[in-house]
Amino acid sequence: CGSSVHCIGVVYSEAVWDLYKRKLQQGQFNYDENTALEIVTRLTYIAAGNINTWFTGPPTFSGCGSQSGYRAYLEADDDDGDLTNGTPHMSAIFEAFNDHEIACPTYQIPVFDSGCPNNPQTQPEITATPANMGVQLS
Repeated sequence: CGSSVHCIGVVYSEAVWDLYKRKLQQGQFNYDENTALEIVTRLTYIAAGNINTWFTGPPTFSGCGSQSGYRAYLEADDDDGDLTNGTPHMSAIFEAFNDHEIACPTYQIPVFDSGCPNNPQTQPEITATPANMGVQLS
């Protein structure tokens, strides 16, 4: 299909789809479909504006550019401004992009998940009380 934009778009759209459907809903993350969709939607929204080109050249581990799609997804996922200590979903992002040969295995960044140690560990308890023409939350 040559270098048609629609043909090239299949490569990175499949990587994003795999991140959503395969990497985040299976394996170590095992998120439900809604959680995986929320994460990928957020990453895509944040990352898309920073992507100069999704990858350079033919897909053969060509996501090493500083403004590549792979790099933009890592930066969007980063929770502390330091990619060298991992991101919460770094391994899933690497695997999804690597499966389509648009990741960058040569980065000097180890691929590991940093987790979210400062996030709440329990769900909040919310009480909904019916009110006239609405509901009161507490």
